Amino acid sequence: MEDAFGLRTELRFRGIERNLPLDDSLFTFVPPAGVDLIGNVPDDERGL
Repeated sequence: MEDAFGLRTELRFRGIERNLPLDDSLFTFVPPAGVDLIGNVPDDERGL
């Protein structure tokens, strides 16, 4: 990779395993209590 200043970083990965099964719960976001949700969030998910 090269950043905006021209500095280069090399990344090396070992032991890569591709296409492993992943549990759906890894991709579920649960916002912490007390936060305001902004955007296209259905009323029933906002507690309204």
